[in-house]
Amino acid sequence: MKKAVFAAAAAAFACVTAPAHAATTVWQGDLFITAVSNTASCNAVNMSVGDFARGVFRPKSVAGNGTADLLAWFFSRSSHQLAPTGNLLNGATAVTLRTIFGSAGFLQFTNWTVSGVVVSPAAPAAATKTVSIQITVHDIYSSSTSAHSGCDVTMKGILAKKP
Repeated sequence: MKKAVFAAAAAAFACVTAPAHAATTVWQGDLFITAVSNTASCNAVNMSVGDFARGVFRPKSVAGNGTADLLAWFFSRSSHQLAPTGNLLNGATAVTLRTIFGSAGFLQFTNWTVSGVVVSPAAPAAATKTVSIQITVHDIYSSSTSAHSGCDVTMKGILAKKP
C-alpha cells in the first residue's frame, strides 16, 4: 500500500512540476527580411532588407500544440506574435498581431492584414525536421493612419525542430 501511495504522489508531483510547454513541439531559427515596400517608412522604424529576427513556430497540426498555429519573432528592439484568424498560418490573409515594443508598450490588433503566407510543409508533423516560412506583414509597426504606415515587411526563414 505504501508503494502505491508513494507512486501516486510521485506521479502527481511530476505533473505539477513539469513545465507547461513540455509536450509542445516547436521549430525555431532566423527569419530574414527579404523585402520592404516603403523604404522611408520602414527605415523610420528600423526595418531593412537583411535584418533578421529569431523566429519560433508552433503549428496546431502537432498533437498538444493548441488550437491555432502561432508564429513569433524577436528583434532586439521588439517582439511580435501572429495568431491566424482561421487557425492555420499557411495561406492566411488576416491575423491577430501582438507587439511588445522595446519601451515595454504593448499593442494587439485583430484582423491585421498579411499576404504571401507559405508554410512548407503546410501541416508539419512531430517528425518534420525543418519548416520553411514566408510571410508579408502589412503596416508592421503601425496602424494605417499613423506616420509610419505603409511599412510592409516580407520575411523568409527555415526553422529547425527544437530538440
